[in-house]
Amino acid sequence: MPITIDYAGDGWTDEFKMAGDAAAGTWSKLTGQTSYADESVTVRAFWTPDVGLAATNSSLIINFMEQDPAGVNPYLSGFWYPTALANHLARKDLSPDAPDMAIGFSTKRAWHTELDHRQDGFKYDFYTVMLHEIAHGLGFYSLFIENGDYEPLGGLPNHEPSIYDVFLGVPGPDGGTDLIVHMEQDDRSNAIVSDAVEWTGIYAGALMELRAPDGSRPAILSPDNFELGRSLVHLDPDKHPDVLRPLLMGPFYDGPRLVPSLGELGMLLDMGWLYPADNPIDYAKTARLIPVPPPVFLLISAIAWHCIATNRRRKRT
Repeated sequence: MPITIDYAGDGWTDEFKMAGDAAAGTWSKLTGQTSYADESVTVRAFWTPDVGLAATNSSLIINFMEQDPAGVNPYLSGFWYPTALANHLARKDLSPDAPDMAIGFSTKRAWHTELDHRQDGFKYDFYTVMLHEIAHGLGFYSLFIENGDYEPLGGLPNHEPSIYDVFLGVPGPDGGTDLIVHMEQDDRSNAIVSDAVEWTGIYAGALMELRAPDGSRPAILSPDNFELGRSLVHLDPDKHPDVLRPLLMGPFYDGPRLVPSLGELGMLLDMGWLYPADNPIDYAKTARLIPVPPPVFLLISAIAWHCIATNRRRKRT
């Protein structure tokens, strides 16, 4: 999936552009094959004094089309999608005249632009921050607000979740997981500050199982003090075992990252970036997040993913 960055305004040295383009290239490999001719993700990067480190504004598109009855296109109706993902699932560019996301980077921070992925004193690794922010634009984007409703859009009330929100759940009384979007508003407001929110998608869980075969799921940051732009859209690093760390999508910068973790990659695949491919393990191998397994394991994996994909299609149709 080609991902291109438009560096708006002045102040972009060749070193910054090389680091930013390298981060875009990493996500290009991980988002898989295109779903239509000339598909690409466009990113507008700009400098601003008005953010702490960096911030992403992703344009959103809501889908009211009926789901494909054959289960071929997983573009689900009634949810807000980041434009890049909406284009990918709709198999056409729905907003050709606008960037898919805009990322502002702080002019008040010192940046490390070399592609050596080392911590350079108190500087922030530009590659890592770009990698993190592009992930927000690709799908790490919640519309929940503190009162349990959904964030107004364009100055108008909104009562629909993002595709990211659809996968957020909390432990239920019967030992299962209750999806937050299915709750009443008051219950949602309690759930999102319960410190117990987790990701329910099957791909994220399955990829994490390769490293930690204990049924782990991505633990979502959901402290009792809700903070828009921080809560829910990041993972909780304290709730992930060492084998599943370091995390790219933690709530604060804590050093350079080369690639996302298995769980983070799986979350994007759950939202639809897998489509139209079949096996998320291939994506993980592309980024060298997991080693190339022996042929016997490949056969078992292929059978397992065929069963999962078949079951998933049955549930959706």
